[in-house]
Amino acid sequence: MRKHKGNRKHFTIRQRHYIEFAIGKGISIMEMANFLGFSRQSIYREIQDNRYPKFNQKRALEYPRNLCLRLTKYPFVCNVCKFKQGCPHIKYYYRGDVANDNASDRLVVARRGTRLSKGELLNIEEIITPGIRKGQSIHHVYTANKDKINVSQRTIRNLINRNELSVRNIDLPLTVAQKPPKKEYAKVNTTRPLGTLFGRMHVDFKGLIGFGDHYAQSDSVIGKRSDKKTILTIHFPTLSFMFGLLCEYKGWLPVNNHFYALREKLGPTLYEKAFPVILVDRGNEFDRLFLLEDDNGEGTSKVFYADAYNSTQRAEIESNHRLIRRIIPKGPKGRSFEFLTQDHLDLMFSHINGLIREKQGNRTGYELAKEYLGQDFLDAINIKYIAPDEVILKPHLFDKLYK
Repeated sequence: MRKHKGNRKHFTIRQRHYIEFAIGKGISIMEMANFLGFSRQSIYREIQDNRYPKFNQKRALEYPRNLCLRLTKYPFVCNVCKFKQGCPHIKYYYRGDVANDNASDRLVVARRGTRLSKGELLNIEEIITPGIRKGQSIHHVYTANKDKINVSQRTIRNLINRNELSVRNIDLPLTVAQKPPKKEYAKVNTTRPLGTLFGRMHVDFKGLIGFGDHYAQSDSVIGKRSDKKTILTIHFPTLSFMFGLLCEYKGWLPVNNHFYALREKLGPTLYEKAFPVILVDRGNEFDRLFLLEDDNGEGTSKVFYADAYNSTQRAEIESNHRLIRRIIPKGPKGRSFEFLTQDHLDLMFSHINGLIREKQGNRTGYELAKEYLGQDFLDAINIKYIAPDEVILKPHLFDKLYK
Protein backbone atom coordinates (compact mmCIF):
# COMPACT_ATOMS: atom_id res chain seq x y z
CA MET A 1 0.00 0.00 0.00
CA ARG A 2 2.95 2.33 0.58
CA LYS A 3 3.88 4.61 -2.29
CA HIS A 4 6.52 3.40 -4.72
CA LYS A 5 9.99 4.84 -4.58
CA GLY A 6 10.10 8.07 -6.54
CA ASN A 7 6.34 8.63 -6.37
CA ARG A 8 6.12 11.91 -4.47
CA LYS A 9 2.91 13.33 -5.90
CA HIS A 10 -0.10 11.22 -6.63
CA PHE A 11 -2.25 8.88 -4.59
CA THR A 12 -3.50 5.69 -6.24
CA ILE A 13 -7.13 4.58 -6.12
CA ARG A 14 -6.20 1.89 -3.58
CA GLN A 15 -4.64 4.50 -1.30
CA ARG A 16 -7.71 6.72 -1.64
CA HIS A 17 -9.95 3.79 -0.73
CA TYR A 18 -7.80 3.29 2.36
CA ILE A 19 -8.18 6.98 3.32
CA GLU A 20 -11.98 6.61 3.04
CA PHE A 21 -11.80 3.44 5.11
CA ALA A 22 -9.51 5.03 7.73
CA ILE A 23 -11.76 8.08 8.13
CA GLY A 24 -14.76 5.82 8.67
CA LYS A 25 -12.92 3.76 11.29
CA GLY A 26 -11.50 6.80 13.12
CA ILE A 27 -7.85 5.91 12.42
CA SER A 28 -5.48 8.70 13.45
CA ILE A 29 -3.73 10.82 10.83
CA MET A 30 -0.28 9.66 12.05
CA GLU A 31 -1.19 5.98 11.67
CA MET A 32 -2.64 6.71 8.25
CA ALA A 33 0.48 8.62 7.17
CA ASN A 34 2.81 5.86 8.38
CA PHE A 35 0.79 3.18 6.59
CA LEU A 36 0.59 5.06 3.26
CA GLY A 37 4.11 6.50 3.34
CA PHE A 38 2.90 10.07 2.78
CA SER A 39 3.21 13.07 5.07
CA ARG A 40 0.26 14.28 7.12
CA GLN A 41 0.13 17.46 5.04
CA SER A 42 -0.18 15.43 1.84
CA ILE A 43 -3.15 13.53 3.26
CA TYR A 44 -4.69 16.78 4.50
CA ARG A 45 -4.43 18.28 1.01
CA GLU A 46 -5.78 15.11 -0.59
CA ILE A 47 -8.92 15.17 1.54
CA GLN A 48 -9.51 18.91 1.20
CA ASP A 49 -8.88 19.00 -2.55
CA ASN A 50 -10.99 15.96 -3.43
CA ARG A 51 -13.92 16.13 -1.02
CA TYR A 52 -17.25 16.99 -2.58
CA PRO A 53 -20.21 19.02 -1.26
CA LYS A 54 -23.67 17.61 -0.83
CA PHE A 55 -26.67 19.87 -0.29
CA ASN A 56 -30.12 20.62 -1.60
CA GLN A 57 -29.64 23.39 -4.17
CA LYS A 58 -33.21 24.64 -3.88
CA ARG A 59 -32.99 24.96 -0.10
CA ALA A 60 -29.52 26.44 -0.35
CA LEU A 61 -30.89 29.31 -2.43
CA GLU A 62 -33.70 29.91 0.05
CA TYR A 63 -31.55 29.52 3.16
CA PRO A 64 -27.90 30.41 2.53
CA ARG A 65 -25.60 28.11 4.50
CA ASN A 66 -22.15 28.66 5.90
CA LEU A 67 -19.22 26.30 6.24
CA CYS A 68 -19.29 24.27 9.44
CA LEU A 69 -16.37 25.01 11.78
CA ARG A 70 -15.79 21.27 12.24
CA LEU A 71 -14.69 21.12 8.60
CA THR A 72 -11.68 23.33 9.32
CA LYS A 73 -9.81 20.51 11.06
CA TYR A 74 -9.19 16.81 10.45
CA PRO A 75 -10.95 14.85 8.98
CA PHE A 76 -12.34 17.91 7.07
CA VAL A 77 -15.42 15.91 6.00
CA CYS A 78 -18.77 14.84 7.41
CA ASN A 79 -18.37 11.09 6.78
CA VAL A 80 -18.53 10.16 10.47
CA CYS A 81 -19.90 13.34 12.04
CA LYS A 82 -22.61 12.46 14.56
CA PHE A 83 -24.30 15.85 14.05
CA LYS A 84 -24.69 15.67 10.26
CA GLN A 85 -28.29 14.47 10.31
CA GLY A 86 -29.70 17.80 11.52
CA CYS A 87 -26.79 20.04 10.59
CA PRO A 88 -27.90 23.17 8.65
CA HIS A 89 -24.47 23.77 7.10
CA ILE A 90 -23.09 22.59 3.76
CA LYS A 91 -21.82 19.03 4.13
CA TYR A 92 -18.65 17.64 2.57
CA TYR A 93 -17.85 13.96 2.01
CA TYR A 94 -14.83 11.96 0.88
CA ARG A 95 -15.13 8.80 -1.23
CA GLY A 96 -12.20 6.99 -2.80
CA ASP A 97 -13.81 6.55 -6.23
CA VAL A 98 -15.02 10.15 -6.46
CA ALA A 99 -11.69 11.52 -5.21
CA ASN A 100 -9.78 9.53 -7.81
CA ASP A 101 -12.05 10.80 -10.60
CA ASN A 102 -11.69 14.40 -9.43
CA ALA A 103 -7.90 14.14 -9.25
CA SER A 104 -7.72 12.53 -12.71
CA ASP A 105 -9.90 15.27 -14.18
CA ARG A 106 -7.60 17.94 -12.78
CA LEU A 107 -4.58 16.26 -14.34
CA VAL A 108 -6.33 16.26 -17.71
CA VAL A 109 -7.31 19.94 -17.43
CA ALA A 110 -3.79 20.91 -16.38
CA ARG A 111 -2.37 19.32 -19.52
CA ARG A 112 -5.06 20.61 -21.85
CA GLY A 113 -4.27 23.17 -24.54
CA THR A 114 -1.47 23.72 -26.98
CA ARG A 115 2.17 24.52 -26.35
CA LEU A 116 2.69 25.85 -29.84
CA SER A 117 3.70 29.46 -30.28
CA LYS A 118 1.56 31.94 -32.19
CA GLY A 119 3.98 31.75 -35.11
CA GLU A 120 3.72 27.96 -35.30
CA LEU A 121 -0.09 28.14 -35.12
CA LEU A 122 -0.14 30.72 -37.91
CA ASN A 123 2.06 28.50 -40.09
CA ILE A 124 -0.27 25.52 -39.59
CA GLU A 125 -3.30 27.75 -40.26
CA GLU A 126 -1.88 28.95 -43.61
CA ILE A 127 -1.17 25.39 -44.74
CA ILE A 128 -4.21 23.48 -43.43
CA THR A 129 -7.10 25.92 -43.90
CA PRO A 130 -6.96 26.39 -47.72
CA GLY A 131 -6.95 22.63 -48.33
CA ILE A 132 -9.80 21.96 -45.90
CA ARG A 133 -11.85 24.75 -47.56
CA LYS A 134 -11.44 22.91 -50.88
CA GLY A 135 -12.90 19.72 -49.38
CA GLN A 136 -9.59 17.95 -48.86
CA SER A 137 -9.12 15.63 -45.88
CA ILE A 138 -6.68 16.31 -43.07
CA HIS A 139 -4.62 13.33 -44.14
CA HIS A 140 -4.46 14.62 -47.73
CA VAL A 141 -3.31 18.09 -46.71
CA TYR A 142 -0.88 16.75 -44.15
CA THR A 143 0.73 14.27 -46.56
CA ALA A 144 1.04 16.86 -49.33
CA ASN A 145 2.74 19.34 -46.97
CA LYS A 146 4.51 17.01 -44.58
CA ASP A 147 7.85 18.80 -44.94
CA LYS A 148 6.28 22.12 -43.91
CA ILE A 149 4.44 20.92 -40.78
CA ASN A 150 6.27 19.97 -37.59
CA VAL A 151 3.31 18.37 -35.78
CA SER A 152 1.31 15.14 -36.25
CA GLN A 153 -2.13 14.64 -37.80
CA ARG A 154 -3.53 13.95 -34.34
CA THR A 155 -2.28 17.35 -33.14
CA ILE A 156 -3.91 19.09 -36.10
CA ARG A 157 -7.21 17.38 -35.36
CA ASN A 158 -6.92 18.38 -31.69
CA LEU A 159 -6.29 22.00 -32.71
CA ILE A 160 -9.48 21.93 -34.79
CA ASN A 161 -11.45 20.34 -31.94
CA ARG A 162 -10.25 23.08 -29.57
CA ASN A 163 -11.19 25.83 -32.08
CA GLU A 164 -7.61 27.05 -32.29
CA LEU A 165 -7.79 27.12 -36.10
CA SER A 166 -10.29 28.96 -38.27
CA VAL A 167 -11.63 25.69 -39.74
CA ARG A 168 -14.16 23.74 -37.69
CA ASN A 169 -15.38 20.16 -37.46
CA ILE A 170 -18.33 21.10 -39.65
CA ASP A 171 -15.82 21.55 -42.49
CA LEU A 172 -14.82 17.87 -42.13
CA PRO A 173 -17.59 15.72 -43.70
CA LEU A 174 -16.59 12.43 -42.07
CA THR A 175 -16.29 13.99 -38.63
CA VAL A 176 -19.78 15.48 -38.57
CA ALA A 177 -21.23 12.24 -39.96
CA GLN A 178 -20.02 10.28 -36.94
CA LYS A 179 -22.19 10.15 -33.85
CA PRO A 180 -20.48 11.37 -30.67
CA PRO A 181 -19.73 8.59 -28.18
CA LYS A 182 -22.23 8.19 -25.40
CA LYS A 183 -21.03 9.31 -22.02
CA GLU A 184 -21.06 6.66 -19.33
CA TYR A 185 -21.73 7.84 -15.83
CA ALA A 186 -20.47 5.52 -13.14
CA LYS A 187 -22.99 5.00 -10.38
CA VAL A 188 -21.64 5.12 -6.88
CA ASN A 189 -22.60 1.99 -4.99
CA THR A 190 -23.95 3.23 -1.67
CA THR A 191 -25.04 -0.20 -0.38
CA ARG A 192 -21.58 -1.73 -0.09
CA PRO A 193 -20.19 -1.38 3.47
CA LEU A 194 -17.28 0.95 4.02
CA GLY A 195 -13.92 -0.76 3.57
CA THR A 196 -15.25 -3.70 1.54
CA LEU A 197 -12.79 -3.15 -1.31
CA PHE A 198 -9.83 -2.57 0.98
CA GLY A 199 -7.48 -5.53 0.40
CA ARG A 200 -9.99 -7.13 -1.98
CA MET A 201 -9.32 -5.31 -5.26
CA HIS A 202 -8.11 -7.01 -8.44
CA VAL A 203 -4.52 -5.92 -7.86
CA ASP A 204 -4.66 -7.80 -4.52
CA PHE A 205 -6.10 -10.81 -6.34
CA LYS A 206 -3.20 -10.82 -8.82
CA GLY A 207 -0.74 -10.75 -5.94
CA LEU A 208 -2.29 -13.91 -4.47
CA ILE A 209 -3.25 -16.05 -7.48
CA GLY A 210 -0.55 -17.23 -9.85
CA PHE A 211 -0.78 -18.77 -13.32
CA GLY A 212 -2.57 -22.13 -13.19
CA ASP A 213 -3.81 -21.74 -9.60
CA HIS A 214 -7.34 -22.95 -8.97
CA TYR A 215 -9.98 -20.37 -8.06
CA ALA A 216 -13.63 -19.60 -8.77
CA GLN A 217 -15.36 -16.80 -10.67
CA SER A 218 -18.98 -15.88 -10.03
CA ASP A 219 -21.47 -13.69 -11.86
CA SER A 220 -25.20 -13.22 -12.43
CA VAL A 221 -27.13 -13.83 -15.64
CA ILE A 222 -30.34 -11.85 -16.02
CA GLY A 223 -33.25 -12.63 -18.33
CA LYS A 224 -35.91 -10.04 -18.99
CA ARG A 225 -35.98 -6.92 -16.86
CA SER A 226 -39.36 -7.88 -15.47
CA ASP A 227 -38.03 -11.25 -14.24
CA LYS A 228 -37.57 -11.76 -10.54
CA LYS A 229 -35.41 -14.83 -11.04
CA THR A 230 -31.71 -14.70 -11.92
CA ILE A 231 -29.01 -17.32 -12.45
CA LEU A 232 -25.98 -17.26 -10.18
CA THR A 233 -23.16 -18.76 -12.24
CA ILE A 234 -19.96 -20.20 -10.77
CA HIS A 235 -17.03 -21.00 -13.05
CA PHE A 236 -13.67 -22.66 -12.46
CA PRO A 237 -11.34 -21.25 -15.17
CA THR A 238 -8.62 -23.87 -14.78
CA LEU A 239 -11.18 -26.66 -15.24
CA SER A 240 -13.49 -24.98 -17.82
CA PHE A 241 -16.32 -26.10 -15.55
CA MET A 242 -19.44 -24.08 -14.79
CA PHE A 243 -22.62 -24.64 -12.83
CA GLY A 244 -25.51 -22.39 -11.87
CA LEU A 245 -27.90 -21.80 -9.01
CA LEU A 246 -31.36 -20.26 -9.36
CA CYS A 247 -32.01 -17.13 -7.31
CA GLU A 248 -35.73 -16.63 -6.71
CA TYR A 249 -35.30 -12.89 -6.20
CA LYS A 250 -32.59 -10.30 -6.77
CA GLY A 251 -30.18 -9.00 -4.17
CA TRP A 252 -27.20 -10.10 -2.10
CA LEU A 253 -29.07 -12.32 0.36
CA PRO A 254 -29.89 -15.24 -2.02
CA VAL A 255 -26.31 -15.16 -3.32
CA ASN A 256 -24.85 -15.49 0.17
CA ASN A 257 -27.39 -18.14 1.11
CA HIS A 258 -26.41 -20.25 -1.92
CA PHE A 259 -22.73 -20.18 -0.92
CA TYR A 260 -23.57 -21.03 2.69
CA ALA A 261 -25.73 -23.93 1.44
CA LEU A 262 -22.87 -25.15 -0.74
CA ARG A 263 -20.59 -25.17 2.28
CA GLU A 264 -23.11 -27.28 4.17
CA LYS A 265 -23.46 -29.75 1.27
CA LEU A 266 -19.78 -30.12 0.46
CA GLY A 267 -18.36 -29.96 3.93
CA PRO A 268 -15.53 -27.63 5.03
CA THR A 269 -12.66 -29.55 3.42
CA LEU A 270 -14.17 -30.01 -0.04
CA TYR A 271 -15.66 -26.51 -0.03
CA GLU A 272 -12.29 -24.93 0.76
CA LYS A 273 -10.67 -26.97 -2.01
CA ALA A 274 -13.31 -25.90 -4.55
CA PHE A 275 -13.58 -22.24 -3.44
CA PRO A 276 -10.26 -21.06 -2.00
CA VAL A 277 -10.70 -17.73 -3.78
CA ILE A 278 -13.78 -16.21 -5.42
CA LEU A 279 -13.50 -13.36 -7.95
CA VAL A 280 -16.68 -11.36 -8.62
CA ASP A 281 -17.68 -8.05 -10.16
CA ARG A 282 -18.92 -5.03 -8.22
CA GLY A 283 -22.61 -5.69 -8.73
CA ASN A 284 -25.00 -5.13 -5.85
CA GLU A 285 -25.69 -8.85 -5.56
CA PHE A 286 -22.11 -9.40 -4.30
CA ASP A 287 -22.07 -6.52 -1.80
CA ARG A 288 -22.01 -8.85 1.22
CA LEU A 289 -20.13 -11.79 -0.26
CA PHE A 290 -17.10 -10.84 1.84
CA LEU A 291 -19.06 -12.19 4.84
CA LEU A 292 -17.93 -15.64 3.69
CA GLU A 293 -14.51 -14.73 5.10
CA ASP A 294 -15.80 -14.01 8.61
CA ASP A 295 -16.09 -17.64 9.68
CA ASN A 296 -13.06 -18.46 11.83
CA GLY A 297 -13.49 -22.16 11.24
CA GLU A 298 -12.67 -24.26 8.17
CA GLY A 299 -14.30 -23.89 4.80
CA THR A 300 -13.78 -20.16 4.28
CA SER A 301 -13.22 -18.36 0.97
CA LYS A 302 -11.24 -15.22 0.18
CA VAL A 303 -13.33 -12.81 -1.90
CA PHE A 304 -11.96 -10.30 -4.42
CA TYR A 305 -13.72 -7.70 -6.56
CA ALA A 306 -12.74 -6.99 -10.18
CA ASP A 307 -12.27 -3.39 -11.30
CA ALA A 308 -15.39 -1.55 -12.39
CA TYR A 309 -16.27 -1.76 -16.11
CA ASN A 310 -13.47 -4.26 -16.80
CA SER A 311 -14.99 -7.58 -17.85
CA THR A 312 -11.63 -8.77 -19.24
CA GLN A 313 -10.54 -9.53 -15.69
CA ARG A 314 -13.25 -12.21 -15.64
CA ALA A 315 -13.01 -13.12 -19.32
CA GLU A 316 -13.46 -16.88 -18.77
CA ILE A 317 -16.86 -16.72 -17.13
CA GLU A 318 -18.07 -13.99 -19.52
CA SER A 319 -17.07 -16.16 -22.48
CA ASN A 320 -18.79 -19.23 -21.02
CA HIS A 321 -22.02 -17.25 -20.63
CA ARG A 322 -22.33 -17.38 -24.42
CA LEU A 323 -23.06 -21.09 -24.11
CA ILE A 324 -25.98 -20.27 -21.82
CA ARG A 325 -27.32 -17.83 -24.42
CA ARG A 326 -27.28 -20.57 -27.03
CA ILE A 327 -29.86 -22.40 -24.95
CA ILE A 328 -31.68 -19.38 -23.46
CA PRO A 329 -31.51 -16.70 -26.18
CA LYS A 330 -31.12 -13.05 -25.34
CA GLY A 331 -32.87 -10.11 -27.00
CA PRO A 332 -36.43 -8.95 -27.76
CA LYS A 333 -37.51 -12.52 -28.47
CA GLY A 334 -35.50 -13.96 -25.61
CA ARG A 335 -37.05 -16.29 -23.10
CA SER A 336 -37.99 -15.28 -19.61
CA PHE A 337 -36.31 -16.90 -16.60
CA GLU A 338 -39.58 -17.09 -14.66
CA PHE A 339 -40.25 -20.63 -15.92
CA LEU A 340 -36.85 -21.98 -14.86
CA THR A 341 -36.32 -24.37 -11.99
CA GLN A 342 -33.08 -25.66 -10.50
CA ASP A 343 -33.61 -28.97 -12.37
CA HIS A 344 -33.54 -27.12 -15.68
CA LEU A 345 -30.32 -25.37 -14.73
CA ASP A 346 -28.73 -28.66 -13.70
CA LEU A 347 -29.70 -30.14 -17.07
CA MET A 348 -28.38 -27.14 -18.99
CA PHE A 349 -25.02 -27.02 -17.21
CA SER A 350 -24.62 -30.79 -17.50
CA HIS A 351 -24.76 -30.38 -21.27
CA ILE A 352 -22.44 -27.34 -21.19
CA ASN A 353 -19.88 -29.26 -19.14
CA GLY A 354 -20.09 -32.12 -21.66
CA LEU A 355 -18.59 -29.90 -24.37
CA ILE A 356 -15.10 -31.00 -25.47
CA ARG A 357 -12.58 -28.18 -24.91
CA GLU A 358 -9.61 -27.86 -27.24
CA LYS A 359 -7.65 -25.70 -24.78
CA GLN A 360 -8.02 -28.46 -22.17
CA GLY A 361 -6.48 -31.13 -24.36
CA ASN A 362 -9.83 -32.22 -25.87
CA ARG A 363 -11.27 -33.01 -22.45
CA THR A 364 -14.59 -31.87 -21.03
CA GLY A 365 -15.21 -29.71 -17.99
CA TYR A 366 -17.01 -32.65 -16.38
CA GLU A 367 -13.94 -34.86 -16.69
CA LEU A 368 -11.59 -32.22 -15.29
CA ALA A 369 -13.88 -31.42 -12.36
CA LYS A 370 -14.29 -35.11 -11.53
CA GLU A 371 -10.53 -35.57 -11.61
CA TYR A 372 -9.75 -32.54 -9.40
CA LEU A 373 -12.78 -32.30 -7.09
CA GLY A 374 -14.15 -35.83 -7.20
CA GLN A 375 -17.52 -37.46 -7.89
CA ASP A 376 -18.90 -36.33 -4.52
CA PHE A 377 -18.65 -32.70 -5.61
CA LEU A 378 -20.50 -33.37 -8.88
CA ASP A 379 -23.22 -35.32 -7.06
CA ALA A 380 -23.66 -32.51 -4.54
CA ILE A 381 -24.34 -29.91 -7.25
CA ASN A 382 -26.33 -32.43 -9.37
CA ILE A 383 -24.22 -32.23 -12.55
CA LYS A 384 -24.54 -35.40 -14.65
CA TYR A 385 -22.38 -37.00 -17.31
CA ILE A 386 -23.57 -36.35 -20.88
CA ALA A 387 -22.15 -38.47 -23.69
CA PRO A 388 -20.44 -36.45 -26.46
CA ASP A 389 -23.03 -37.48 -29.07
CA GLU A 390 -25.90 -36.40 -26.83
CA VAL A 391 -24.71 -32.86 -25.97
CA ILE A 392 -27.36 -30.26 -26.92
CA LEU A 393 -26.63 -26.52 -26.89
CA LYS A 394 -29.83 -25.35 -28.57
CA PRO A 395 -33.09 -23.87 -27.24
CA HIS A 396 -34.98 -27.11 -27.90
CA LEU A 397 -33.18 -28.59 -24.88
CA PHE A 398 -36.03 -26.99 -22.90
CA ASP A 399 -38.83 -27.70 -25.34
CA LYS A 400 -40.80 -29.63 -22.75
CA LEU A 401 -40.74 -26.59 -20.46
CA TYR A 402 -42.21 -24.18 -23.01
CA LYS A 403 -44.90 -26.39 -24.51
